[in-house]
Amino acid sequence: VPLAFLIELNTRRREDLLNELLEWLLAHRLGDGSWFRVHFITAISTLALLEAGKAGLTRESAQPSLDWLAATRNPDGGYREAINLNVWDTALSVLALLRSGIAAERLQDAGEWLIANQNPDGGWPFSGLPTGELPSDADDTALAMLALLRLGYSREHPSIEKALHWLQSHQGKDGSWSTYVPGAGDVGCVSVTAHALESCLQAGGMDSQVTRAIRWLEKAQRSDGSWRDLWLAQYTYGTACAVTALVKAGRRATTAVERGMRWLERAQQADGGWGENMHGQPSTSTNEQTAWSSYALLMVDANSAAGLRGIQYLSDTQSDNGSWEPACVGIYWEVIGGYADPVYALVFPLLALSCGQLDPSEERFL
Repeated sequence: VPLAFLIELNTRRREDLLNELLEWLLAHRLGDGSWFRVHFITAISTLALLEAGKAGLTRESAQPSLDWLAATRNPDGGYREAINLNVWDTALSVLALLRSGIAAERLQDAGEWLIANQNPDGGWPFSGLPTGELPSDADDTALAMLALLRLGYSREHPSIEKALHWLQSHQGKDGSWSTYVPGAGDVGCVSVTAHALESCLQAGGMDSQVTRAIRWLEKAQRSDGSWRDLWLAQYTYGTACAVTALVKAGRRATTAVERGMRWLERAQQADGGWGENMHGQPSTSTNEQTAWSSYALLMVDANSAAGLRGIQYLSDTQSDNGSWEPACVGIYWEVIGGYADPVYALVFPLLALSCGQLDPSEERFL
């Protein structure tokens, strides 16, 4: 919309169309001054609003949007984010730290933050904004709920009850979960369905939803044994998520898991890592993709040679300060300029490295 406005303003200048586009743009600005809490979209939309003011088409101030953009600036003068994913990052961080042995008592502030940023409809958006201005999505809802359950919140807690209701009402007729609204231009997503399945397993009492999700995941497997995802590096992430969820659902000794495991083994690179680009083609190994794949393989078999080689890769690439170099592993991020989330390069290796700390016979663990 902001790009269409700028093009129209500098070409045909059809007044009705300009007013319609501007009205839409202003109606979708959030209370904090941003658009969708995405830096790239907010920058373009702010530019459109400034140009509209110069053309005398609006008196609406662009200052709140400029203030929001200024707040994203780093001390070095650059700007840090392509997108603000603090709900997902917080939920993932809680799960990784708990899995690594950090006591739940030390993470209660994170649980309280998640509850405070839950939408009124019971779901969570990708970025914390408790006014409900951002739409809830199934991935953030599933992982936020899972984090709260693992922190010790009961199934009867109001936040958990609302989240369960949201997930139930947003499961597609085919058993999958899409990112937003099933059937409304949105399609079932492997990683989202896998995470929702894990959350339902953790909550308990969701047998119908679990059975339908398992059936959809197994049907979604590709002929070569992989699964394709929509959001992160397609085949490594989709396959790792599907294998992990099926194992947790008690489906370890199935053909689907076996085929997924073999695909991951074939996709491993000579350096022991995994890597693919946004087109699903092999590329330089990344710490994130290596962690996903190693974790899934070790979930199936704690002695997996490929999984242990992946762990060695992560050990070799860890910096002296304990971190790992982040890579751009998001398909959307690669399109808009190659954003790399530093949180991913911590939580996913932590999960993989901690995999040997639990009894491999246990089906339901993260």
